[in-house]
Amino acid sequence: MSLRYKIISFIILAALCFWVIDSVVEWLLFYDSSFDELLGKGIPYYNKIYNPMHEVLLRGIILGSFIFFYVSTATLLIKRKRIEDELLDSREKYKKLVDNSLIGIGISKGNKVVFANDKLLEIWGYDNFEEFARITILDHIALEDREKILNRMKKRDNGDNLTSHLVHKIIRKDGAIRTLELSSTPITIANVKYIQSTFRDITERKLHEDALKESETKYSSIVNSANDAIITADHNSKIVFINPSAEKVFGYSHDEALGLPLTDLLPERYKKMHTFSYRKAIETGDHYLVGKTIEAIGLNKEGRDIPIELSFASWKTTKGTFYTCFVKDITDRKNAEEILLENQEKYSAVLHQSADNIYLLDFKTKKIIETNDALQKLLGYTAEELEGLRVYDFVAHDKDNIDRKIENVISNKRFNLGERYYKRKDGLLVDVEASGSLINYHGKKAVCIVSRDITERKKAESEIRERSKFLHSILESLTNPFYVINVDDFTIAEANSAALNGLSKKGMTCHEMSHLKRKPCDEADHLCPIEVIRRTGKPARMEHIHYDSKGNRQSVEVNAYPLYDDDGELKQIIEYTLDITERKAAEEEIQKLNEDLELRVKDRTFQLQDALEEIRFENEERKRVVLELEQVNASKDKLFSIISHDLRSPISSLIMTTELLINYYDRFDRSSLEAKLKQNLTASKQIYNLFDNLLSWAKSQLGKIEFEPERIDFFDVLKDVFPLMQLQAENKKIEILFDRYQHAEVYADKAMLETILRNLISNAIKFTSGDGKVEIKCEQTNGSFEISVNDTGIGMKQEDIDKLFRIDVHHTSVGTDKEKGTGLGLILSKEFVEKNNGKIWVESQFGKGATFKFTLPYVEELPV
Repeated sequence: MSLRYKIISFIILAALCFWVIDSVVEWLLFYDSSFDELLGKGIPYYNKIYNPMHEVLLRGIILGSFIFFYVSTATLLIKRKRIEDELLDSREKYKKLVDNSLIGIGISKGNKVVFANDKLLEIWGYDNFEEFARITILDHIALEDREKILNRMKKRDNGDNLTSHLVHKIIRKDGAIRTLELSSTPITIANVKYIQSTFRDITERKLHEDALKESETKYSSIVNSANDAIITADHNSKIVFINPSAEKVFGYSHDEALGLPLTDLLPERYKKMHTFSYRKAIETGDHYLVGKTIEAIGLNKEGRDIPIELSFASWKTTKGTFYTCFVKDITDRKNAEEILLENQEKYSAVLHQSADNIYLLDFKTKKIIETNDALQKLLGYTAEELEGLRVYDFVAHDKDNIDRKIENVISNKRFNLGERYYKRKDGLLVDVEASGSLINYHGKKAVCIVSRDITERKKAESEIRERSKFLHSILESLTNPFYVINVDDFTIAEANSAALNGLSKKGMTCHEMSHLKRKPCDEADHLCPIEVIRRTGKPARMEHIHYDSKGNRQSVEVNAYPLYDDDGELKQIIEYTLDITERKAAEEEIQKLNEDLELRVKDRTFQLQDALEEIRFENEERKRVVLELEQVNASKDKLFSIISHDLRSPISSLIMTTELLINYYDRFDRSSLEAKLKQNLTASKQIYNLFDNLLSWAKSQLGKIEFEPERIDFFDVLKDVFPLMQLQAENKKIEILFDRYQHAEVYADKAMLETILRNLISNAIKFTSGDGKVEIKCEQTNGSFEISVNDTGIGMKQEDIDKLFRIDVHHTSVGTDKEKGTGLGLILSKEFVEKNNGKIWVESQFGKGATFKFTLPYVEELPV
């Protein structure tokens, strides 16, 4: 209370007291005369202290006090109104300031927001405060940060001091993840405690910080693993850093090198020149070596001269200018250059005998200097005709493109030109893959272009793409659901239309698609196939209850197959489901019939024999159905095994080798390139043969192969197959023998007979070592021709022979050159032999080769 209000209150209180005392004295004198006795002074005293003016004065004091009170109160109210107006104006200004703030500001009580500025609504992705106020903040905190936020809220509720800033992630209304920096302060409004928080969106800054950390890590990794020596010196030419390669080149450890002058790494004859150049660079900022690469001589710790190639880079920090020197020990290169100069004639011989297309180019005039025989043959020109041409005359690209590629070769000294088109003399275009390098040619700089004809490879790649489309068509033609599942998060990686049933596979898990559940199956009687495969490492088959997109219940048989990466880690599984709803209903009906049958047997024992016969018949029929289902499942298992492993493995090998050649082409020498390309060719042929067998087998299973037997000479068919097998045999130096002058007219389907021979001969080559033999014979026996394919290979054990020609057994062996197979070729051969009214078998001893034999009917004895 202010002093003015205290004075006013005192005056009013004094006037009231005075008035009360005066009234009491007047009343006593008027009504009680003994009061004079009590006072001992009588009426005269009263008259002395009381008179009419006394009352006027008293009432004037009271009236003045009340007037003064009302005037003061009015003044106070006017002042209060002015303060309220100023406060309201201040609130408006504060609100404008908050709404225009570049950071989000909010006030919360508990887990609810009671105020948020526009920037905060923008950060969280809401258009108005009413919608934002209805949410629960904790539900929009990223899962990994919720525990951190909960601990902060607990500390706040306990009255603990909060840290100044907290970085956490939120989930916006639109689902986007943003990173915020939070700062909170407790405030009190109208005796109610609130939390005022500021939010700053640091998503971009966080990305830049993470990128910077990653860049620093990559820089450290590159520097420490670089083959070149890297040395950094300060403005005093003192060494502040060397990498492990520099330690190896100069013989100093990192600790020994720190603080040494750079001149200690140079011979005496270079020290003065280096000191002068370094001082000039510090004073003028210009160092003649910065940005250039030169050859020089270095000095190691033992005092031995080292031929080096070096370049400098300068960079500035707040601590001054630093210079980084990149040093490469070129001792080996110098020795190699000397050897190269001494062997120019050998170089010329290699140039002209190379199978690659090579030509030397004057990079100034773009004229051909020299070509080899392979290029002359490829383009159809003579050496004299080519030496008169410019590169623009046969490279089928525009001039700017050609000049740019040649400049890249000159700038980088070695450059991969990629795929190009060469124009032959007859006008035809040839696909080639080329690379260029800058070389010394008779003391002058020239560009050496090496190319290789990739026409056949392009054709093979095109065939692979067509085969991939065909495989996709096969999957889409399946009427039952087929899909591939990622085991890490149960998401659908691939699925056919029958599996999706009109749904989108993006982000969908297998349990969401087939079970309409948000988590995987974990019931004891309804185990998840992925968990079963993880535990056993083997394919799984089980019965499940699935639901379609409309929620209809289905009984299905799930067949799951694991897919492993090259490290043997389970990455995906293939699931193929069969709708067994009707079968289950039939089984339940059979169960009911069996129960009813038992009751009838008890009541009608005289019909026991007939009932047993009926049951026996039903069981036989059931066994027949089960055998048919097992055969179908075995065929399906074989198909999925081939698709998931045997087909995936060579394709993966082909892709990896091709990527390796593309990305690191310039690091391979000729022999390595040839080995990789041969590896690609082998994989491509393996894929082609597998696709061919797979297509034939699929058509056979679907009944789409037309059986068209005719009179054909067996050895005419063998001569058509022989060239296809000859290249495979030559690669392993295996001799294929057969009598070209025999004649054996058989009655068979020519296409099927070619497939049988191709598979049996390929199988014989596969299991025969180098310098071995494969012999094919055709002999007349009782009522048929007997054809045999005999090899001198590794042979087979009896237990392996028993597994051949069986669709229900997945048995493959690795060839002598580690060739992989599927077993499908022999199964297909058996089906085609039997379709031609013949039989097939094998005779073998382990370590002594194998002989596959099959029969075909005479022409005279045509099948009915």
